[in-house]
Amino acid sequence: MAPREKKERKARSALSDVVTREYTIHLHKHVFGHGFKKRAPKAVKAVTEFARKAMGTQDVRIDPGLNAAIWNHGIRNVPRRIRVRLARQRNDDEDSKEKLYTLASFVEVADFKFHSSRRSLSTLITELLSGVKISSCQESETLAPNVPPPQVLLIVRVLQGVLMGLALFTWWFEEMWAEVSSSHGHSTTAKPED
Repeated sequence: MAPREKKERKARSALSDVVTREYTIHLHKHVFGHGFKKRAPKAVKAVTEFARKAMGTQDVRIDPGLNAAIWNHGIRNVPRRIRVRLARQRNDDEDSKEKLYTLASFVEVADFKFHSSRRSLSTLITELLSGVKISSCQESETLAPNVPPPQVLLIVRVLQGVLMGLALFTWWFEEMWAEVSSSHGHSTTAKPED
């Protein structure tokens, strides 16, 4: 077998280093088999290790909301799964040896199904307001200010279509109701009381 040629790596820009992604972490497999009094600390360490591997930074910071969500039911009863938003950001400290750090924050979800590639409506609204594209499978890009992403425009158009359909249906229903009531001798206006 011939030796493989080494490919030259492209230099990474600082803009592409700043990225936000959402992940679901299965905590149960990290705390299963551990003593009750070590479960919540082990879960926090598992989230830190997951963020370190996923984002490629040694400096991982846990948001207090994420810590509270892990410890919410005590030291023993750690949630089976947890949805986290990992944001790789620039480190502003001049004396730090790492130029990037990862901030892990809690994302509250109703259930954990179908989150791998779909973005939720709350994520899309957050993107629209902050101007940063949040994705679970792609790196984020900075959007032009006051320009909504195409997904938000699509959702707005779909909602407009649904509202137009509801308006047409209510108009049609009122017309049909008036026609049926007049054919049966009922008046659509209320009778005056004596």
